[in-house]
Amino acid sequence: VSTILAEREKKLFETTKELADMVSDVIPRRFQKPGFNPATLTFQALRIAVNDELNELGALLKEAPSLFKQDGRLAIISFHSLEDRMVKHQFRKWENPCVCPTNLPYCVCGEKPLGRVLTRRPVNASAKEAAENPRSRSAHLRVFSFSEITS
Repeated sequence: VSTILAEREKKLFETTKELADMVSDVIPRRFQKPGFNPATLTFQALRIAVNDELNELGALLKEAPSLFKQDGRLAIISFHSLEDRMVKHQFRKWENPCVCPTNLPYCVCGEKPLGRVLTRRPVNASAKEAAENPRSRSAHLRVFSFSEITS
């Protein structure tokens, strides 16, 4: 990061290729994966920050239960581990909202599940799909069914 900022002080980047080339030059070859542009993660991080994607996802997950009717299903496709982790944890919380201490023999908090997770593990693109659509390689699909919605 410091090298990129130092280069920007000398001359502003005019194209994304200039930034990508700088990132490629800065990352040692031994850390670069074959067939994977080293600047990919840099651009992903910029996109996440500029679009405020994690906060937007959090806002969606907070409001989602109020947006669905009984037996409604929420399907979310995430493209990186931060998003996927947020979705996985929220789905689990909706499925098992109990906050009672584990040493209690039964639940006394009164929290009720909102439904159930339909995908225990994320559904990933098949090899055929990934070959036809390389962007699908990192996609993870998770689905939740709201079976206990009370309006």
